[in-house]
Amino acid sequence: MPFGPVDRPSIQCGVLAGALMRHGHAVDVYQFDLELAAQLGPRVYNEIAAQRSQGHIGDWLFSRAAFGVSSDPEAYRIACPDIDTSCSGLGLAFADLCSLRDSVMPAFVQSLAKSVDWGDYDVVGFTTTFEQQVASLAMARAIREGLAESLIVFGGASVAGDMGPEYLRAFPWVDAVVLGEGEEVFLSMIDTLETNSPKGSGSGSSVWPLPGMACRLNGKVEVGPPSRPVPLADIADPEYGAYFDTLKRLGAARVLGERRTQIPFEGSRGCWWGERQTCRFCGLNGTSVSFRRKPPERLRAEIIRLAQRHRMLDFEAVDRILDLDAIETVFEPLSREQADFSFFHQVKASITPSDLIRLSAAGVTEVQPGIESLSTRLLRLMHKGTCLLENLRCLGWARHLGIQVGWNLLSGFPGEAATDYSDQASLVPLLHHLQPPTACGRLWLERFSPYGAKTTGSSFQNRRPRAAYRFIYPEHSVDLEQIAYFWDFELEGAVPDPDLSMLHQRVGEWQRLWQGPAQPWLETKRGPGWTQIVDGRRPSSPREYVLEGKEAAFYSVCAEDFGSPRRLAARGSAAGVAIDPQAAEEHLRHWCELGIAVEDGGRFLALALPAARALRPVVRDGKG
Repeated sequence: MPFGPVDRPSIQCGVLAGALMRHGHAVDVYQFDLELAAQLGPRVYNEIAAQRSQGHIGDWLFSRAAFGVSSDPEAYRIACPDIDTSCSGLGLAFADLCSLRDSVMPAFVQSLAKSVDWGDYDVVGFTTTFEQQVASLAMARAIREGLAESLIVFGGASVAGDMGPEYLRAFPWVDAVVLGEGEEVFLSMIDTLETNSPKGSGSGSSVWPLPGMACRLNGKVEVGPPSRPVPLADIADPEYGAYFDTLKRLGAARVLGERRTQIPFEGSRGCWWGERQTCRFCGLNGTSVSFRRKPPERLRAEIIRLAQRHRMLDFEAVDRILDLDAIETVFEPLSREQADFSFFHQVKASITPSDLIRLSAAGVTEVQPGIESLSTRLLRLMHKGTCLLENLRCLGWARHLGIQVGWNLLSGFPGEAATDYSDQASLVPLLHHLQPPTACGRLWLERFSPYGAKTTGSSFQNRRPRAAYRFIYPEHSVDLEQIAYFWDFELEGAVPDPDLSMLHQRVGEWQRLWQGPAQPWLETKRGPGWTQIVDGRRPSSPREYVLEGKEAAFYSVCAEDFGSPRRLAARGSAAGVAIDPQAAEEHLRHWCELGIAVEDGGRFLALALPAARALRPVVRDGKG
């Protein structure tokens, strides 16, 4: 259901459909998000789908269709002050949003309910993540009110953990919920239905609830034992035929606008960094952070099969983090396939230049490295396991290789200080040659994050479900504490907005420079025994510096790695550039005075790299 992203098929539906088909079951997949995108137009639909506003616009728009009553729109607008900003981004008046909620979405759901004979199905399943939950509830209710006896099952991030049982309790038209990974659980449920309870209106059977599920038995919500993590080697190829058939029927331009379709694939689950030390604000791994990888030969073959089947080469990894072993076992072999693959992947900002080079050669054109901050102190507070210079090195080498980078700057951390942000503001003018962040904003408090956990002595005071939930779900019928994924709060000791204004202002200038006809640059041009550094970070007033002899060779060493003068001198010596630590420090500090290197805690990184390859233009949904 809407508002899922329409520039790629649902990997959740695709994987489950593939598994069911492999076991001989008849399956239909409906991508109703594409239908709404064609109706609203791609610009409006994609803007709503990309919203991560506190107003939860996507869910609010389906609230009347789901529950039959609507809250006071002005009270909602007052409680969620970013709504007006969201309307501006959509190019709609708030009255237009109200019309969508009160007229367009109910009619859309009713038309879908009548377009299919839902009674033909034994089971109707909904996969739900952000901004899809209420649309799914609306559709499920319309199906049940149409007297279809199909068992209605929900799964996905929106019903993981404690949230799923509360949805069962509050909404009687939902019969069962998958609480975690669905491949084995859903297949077990289908097998159980075949032998015990064909079609059911949720009556269940004596063998329910199964592991990894919650269901309603004799009017009570029952939760089964936890399910085991799914071995990724056993997962079927995703079945995406319904997406491409629907896209062809509706017309790609009507649905996507200028966006291109990407094929989702999965090489791993969980987070190998999170197993060691979970980032404090991250709730993306839900109830399981354990890292598992798909066998590399299996993954390579799957990517090739999907490319052959759909005649497409643009792929998006849904992995939370790149499996570093996959560079050698998956991506380098794919680079030898003589196919022009293009990949998006999430990586860790500590990735080395050599690994980025190997990924680029294999067709990785876009990464999301989880940079989050340009302050080592703040990164330590977040438990990111990275530092400022690693972030800058990642941005620099990505620019050099022509790799797009999606990233944000966050604020609002326990223990932060105003100087953490003023120092970043002072740094920004030196970074204009690097791709700027998509946005600056305060962190969200998410259910499954360490920050989101209810702990004694937490810095997050008055923790409560986001205000928007009160205007989306029917009053008194849902325990918002149980279904909320996001929380409002007050942070003790938070840096106030005025102390962030200079950073936000300078990031805005940085973004505007990159929207101009010529992007800023800071490049090296190496000659025999000398290096010219061309500084176009202010394109209207470029400057040049020339480094001679040993200093020129040492500069290249310091652009590939960072460290103390002693460590960099040792790296230089290993690379054939004999230099003592004292001379190294003199060069490094001189470069910092020129603004062509950066120091952080006694460690240094040179900022200029050889001329960048042209960045390939990519239209995406702004996630970073």
